Amino acid sequence: MHHSKILTNILDIAASNSDKVILSELHRKFTWEQILKLARDHHQKIKESCKQAVVFYADNNANSVAVILACVENNLTFIPIARDQPEGRIRSILKILSLSKIYDPSTETFVDYVETENSQENVFDNVLYILFTSGSTGSPKGVKISESNLLSTLQWSRRYFNWKSSDIIGLVTSLNFDISIFDLFIGLISNVQVHMFSQVKNLPKLYSELLLSQVTSIFSTPALFSQIALSKNWELIHDSKLRQIISGGDFFVTSDLIFWKKNLTQIEIYNVWGPTETSIVNTAYKVEQRDISEIKMRKPLPIGSSTPEMIIRICEAESNLVKWIDNDNEIGELVVQGSSVGLGYINNNEQTQKNFMIVDGVPTYRTGDMGYSEKGLFYLIGRNANLIKYQGYRIDPREIETIILESKEFQNACLVIAEGKNLRLELVLLIEVTKNSHADISYVKGYLRDKVPSYMVPKKVLFVESIPFTENGKLDRKKCRLIAEEPGRLKID
Repeated sequence: MHHSKILTNILDIAASNSDKVILSELHRKFTWEQILKLARDHHQKIKESCKQAVVFYADNNANSVAVILACVENNLTFIPIARDQPEGRIRSILKILSLSKIYDPSTETFVDYVETENSQENVFDNVLYILFTSGSTGSPKGVKISESNLLSTLQWSRRYFNWKSSDIIGLVTSLNFDISIFDLFIGLISNVQVHMFSQVKNLPKLYSELLLSQVTSIFSTPALFSQIALSKNWELIHDSKLRQIISGGDFFVTSDLIFWKKNLTQIEIYNVWGPTETSIVNTAYKVEQRDISEIKMRKPLPIGSSTPEMIIRICEAESNLVKWIDNDNEIGELVVQGSSVGLGYINNNEQTQKNFMIVDGVPTYRTGDMGYSEKGLFYLIGRNANLIKYQGYRIDPREIETIILESKEFQNACLVIAEGKNLRLELVLLIEVTKNSHADISYVKGYLRDKVPSYMVPKKVLFVESIPFTENGKLDRKKCRLIAEEPGRLKID
C-alpha cells in the first residue's frame, strides 16, 4: 500500500491523541477522532464511484481535508481542483485524467461533467496526489507526486523549521495549490493543529481571525505579506501569536520585506523555493537583519542551500543535455535531484521527457528557474524561456496566447510580466486586433474569465498596432515587455 508510511504515522498519532484538536475553521474545531470519522463518512460516499482516483472541489474547510484523508486511508489518488474555474478548463482536466466525475464534498454528491472512457489501468499507481499547472498548448499539466516524494519534503521541513506542539499552522492558500498541501501534511504528521482561514483577501477579517485562532505560522506567496505591509492596521500583528512567516512562489518586494524586518522584529521570515514538480519546497533561508543592506543594493535574497534529501545544482540553460556549472556566481538553470522529484505529468509523455530525467542514476528535474550559487547559498533571479511566475502560480503565456488567438477578433497576442507602480509586477497582455474587430478591454477580460482561472486573467490589457517578432518569426517578448513598461502604458486597465 503506497500510502502506508504517512497513513501509519497519522493513525498512530490519532490513536494516542484522539481528543486533541488537529483542524480548525473560524467557528468549528475538529479533534483527531472527529476528522477521521468525517473522512470515513466521505469514503462511504465515494467508494462505489472511485476505484483509483478522486477529483474533488477543494474548498478551505474540514470536508475537503476529510476527502484527502479518505483518499490517503484507502489508497486513492486525490486530485483537488478549484470550484471557481471555468467549465471548459475543468472539462480539459477531466479529459486529461480520462475521468468523468467530480466529487463535491459540500453536498456529498458527484457532478457528471464529461462522457469519457475509464482511465487506463495503472495510470494512478504510486501517485499520492495530482496538481494541475499551466501548460503551453492551451491545456493544463497534471503533476504526479508520490508518497515518498512528499515525505522527503516533510522530513526535511520538520528538521529545518523546528515545529512545536504549541504551534498552530495558518492555512491561507487554496487546497488545490501546493502550499496548502505542505501546510496540511506537515500539521498531520507533526501533530500540529492546522487552522483554515475563511477570509484572506479581506484584511480586517484576516486580522480578526489571526487573533482569534492564535495562529503561529503562515506560509504564503509574498503578495499577502505585501498587502499586510501596505495596510492601515498592520500593528494588529503585534497582538497575535504569529512567530514566523514563510514566503515562497514569487519575489518578496524589497520595500515590503524591509518593512517586516523593521516593524515586526519578533517574527522570523523564511524565504523558500521549490516547484510543484519537486514536492513543493526544496530550500529555505532565514532572513537576517544583515541581508537587508544587500537587498537594498538590488542583490537577490538567498533561497537556501542544497540538502541531502533535495540536491540543488546549476546547469547550462541553453543546452538540452545537462551540463553542470560548479563555479560561484555563474548564472544557469536551477536543477533539483533526489527523492523529492515527482513522477512526471499525467498522460503527457512529451512534457515529462522534456523536464524529468535520470542523471548519474538520480531522478532529476529541470525547473526553468534561473539563478546562481555563492558560498553554498543559491539565488533566484528569474524564469528561463517563457514561463512566468506570478503570485506563486506558474503561468505559461502560450496557454493564454493560444486561447486568445482562438477568437477571430485577434491577430496576435503576447503575455508578459512587467513592472508597474512601486516596482510591483503586473501581468500585461498585448493584443493586435484584426481589422474589423470591435473588441475592447472588458471583452478581452470576459473572454478569458470564461476559459482560465482568475489568477491567469491579466491585470492590464494593451491594444497595439503590431506585436513585435524576432527575425526567426518568434514573439519578441523582450520588446513586448519594454512596450508594456513605457511610461503611461500601465494606466490602461
